[in-house]
Amino acid sequence: MAGVLFQQESYKRGVVLGLTMAEIVLIVLFTLLLVLAAVVSKDKREKAILISERDDAKAQLALVEKLAAALRSEAIPDPEAFFRELVIAKEAAANAEKTKVELREARAQVAQLTAGKDALAKTNAELTKQNEKMRADLGIAGKDAVPGHQWPPIIRLSEADNYFFKSGSAELSADFRNAIVEKVVPKIQKIAADYPDVDVIEVVGHTDEQSIRSRYSNLDEAMIEAVKTRDVSSLVPGDNAGLGEARAVAVVSMLNQDERLKRFSVLPLSGGQLIKLDEKLTTGSKGDVKERRRIEIRLRKHQSAD
Repeated sequence: MAGVLFQQESYKRGVVLGLTMAEIVLIVLFTLLLVLAAVVSKDKREKAILISERDDAKAQLALVEKLAAALRSEAIPDPEAFFRELVIAKEAAANAEKTKVELREARAQVAQLTAGKDALAKTNAELTKQNEKMRADLGIAGKDAVPGHQWPPIIRLSEADNYFFKSGSAELSADFRNAIVEKVVPKIQKIAADYPDVDVIEVVGHTDEQSIRSRYSNLDEAMIEAVKTRDVSSLVPGDNAGLGEARAVAVVSMLNQDERLKRFSVLPLSGGQLIKLDEKLTTGSKGDVKERRRIEIRLRKHQSAD
């Protein structure tokens, strides 16, 4: 009986949590096998992934090499030249973009210049208007009074405007002399300022067609001396042409004495009775016409002899 009890106690000492040692060993071995199987399975999966990626890379590389070979052999005979063309094309695209930017900037500058031009045109119009008013105040026509006309305006001094000579004479009245100094010379200066190239003043004497009584003319002998001495009192014209010339000399002598006009060459001319107020030749009408008995002063640029 004691032996049976001893065997039961021994059996009980070989049991853990209701399991025998053999059973526990089996469980541990099974667990280790499961863990080992899991590790092996993971390693296989990783190797399979690596192999797949390597195969994909090889396939892609093979495809690239195949395409490159096709390009070299078919579409692009000279790959290096093709590459250079690609570089040039890229640079051209960059330059085109730069050109676009420069074009935008240029357009902006053009817009600014256009605005400045408009402002300048407006200012010029205002100045022209003021200039025309000043001309009107001075009693002279503007240089644009006749479309396309670019000659300086003519200063006209007629008996109708109280610019008198003694009848049949070249001597200036006192009022005429004062008017030349106080009015005519400033008008000439104003025209010269508007036309800075002019350097010659032509003084043209005109008459109407009233005949001068028959008398001896001394102009051939005395005219040059009268120009030198500026004394026309001794001149005796025998016709209207000579009278116009003598009166022009009288005005020239006054202008030559004025320091304000010293830079000009002042020349006397005669139109006699031949030129009407509309600057056309007379048709032979006669009569006492104060407007036609006049002095015309014209400014022009010196013409060099060729």
